[in-house]
Amino acid sequence: MKARDLHKKALVELKEDLANMQEDFFNQQFRLGIDEAVKVGRLRAVRKDIARLKTVIRQKELEAQRGAADEPGKANEAVNG
Repeated sequence: MKARDLHKKALVELKEDLANMQEDFFNQQFRLGIDEAVKVGRLRAVRKDIARLKTVIRQKELEAQRGAADEPGKANEAVNG
C-alpha cells in the first residue's frame, strides 16, 4: 500500500481500511499466540500499513481544519474569540 494511493481516497474509505487492517493485525497476532503458522513479515507489513493509514488520515483532518480556518467568517471568529 503506497501513501500516494491513500491520498486519493476519501476520509471515510481510509477509516474503513484502517478498521479492516487493525482487525487483520489482531487476528494474525492471535494466531501467532496459539502457535498457528503465521508469517512474521506479514505482521510487520500490516503494522506499517496501519501507521501509514493513520498518518494520511491525520493529514487529511489537518487539511480540513486549515481549510475551515482559511474561510473569512471562520478567521474572524477565531480572532474575536
